[in-house]
Amino acid sequence: MKPFYSLSLITLLCSLLLSSCAFHNGNMTGNASLSTRNFEIKTIVMGTAKTSHVFGIGGLKKQALVYEAKKDLYRSYPLSEGQAFANISVDFKRSYFFIVNTTVATITADVVEFKEGSYDNIQTGFQQLIEYKSDSTAYSSRPFKTDQVVALFEHNTLIPVRIVADINTKKDQYIVEYVDPSNGTLKSIKPDELFIISNNELSDNFKFKIGDEVKASTSGYSIVLAVGIEYLIIKSKFKTYKAKSAFMSKISQ
Repeated sequence: MKPFYSLSLITLLCSLLLSSCAFHNGNMTGNASLSTRNFEIKTIVMGTAKTSHVFGIGGLKKQALVYEAKKDLYRSYPLSEGQAFANISVDFKRSYFFIVNTTVATITADVVEFKEGSYDNIQTGFQQLIEYKSDSTAYSSRPFKTDQVVALFEHNTLIPVRIVADINTKKDQYIVEYVDPSNGTLKSIKPDELFIISNNELSDNFKFKIGDEVKASTSGYSIVLAVGIEYLIIKSKFKTYKAKSAFMSKISQ
């Protein structure tokens, strides 16, 4: 019996060492005073910083990590006159894999703009249409909306993400979170890197639909898996890859 228990113990220890896990905590702190309705929420912005330790050695300390994330936040959205950050939150995500532990600090904030008078709707900034024009999709309005589940194409795989905040008009990017937290934390993404994965969310302005059979001039037939503003995610007999819509022709009707 002793060899059996020893083998079980070794197996358990190896499983713990080789498996990955993640922990998260966060808090919200005070900032710009929003005691009256003389402001408008323009958008949500984000700054991140990451550090890794091997056997607990190396990397940035927690305070330095927040400092780097704060600098990234300021770089991502230089404030204009009359603007301020509000509702700032600081989140930490710690993940462990074997002998390496990684900590990601994420700072998010509302960008508010103060003006004389009061607003009936303090979030009107989120409702402004952003124009997008693409030869391949002829889509000329804001392509995605808050809480919509779309996908990123990473490592030749479609990874579902949820849109947390409408587009940041200064950087033309959305803030998204992974549906599966183990895939990562919040990140800023350009619209042309997001892909619709349901035909129910595709308007008639899109030339291609999911499931269409298409052909490029340099390759054989492929099936559309996801549709973006300028690109398609398609699957051929041998691989799954991203292709520019303008270079594709639809076979199926």
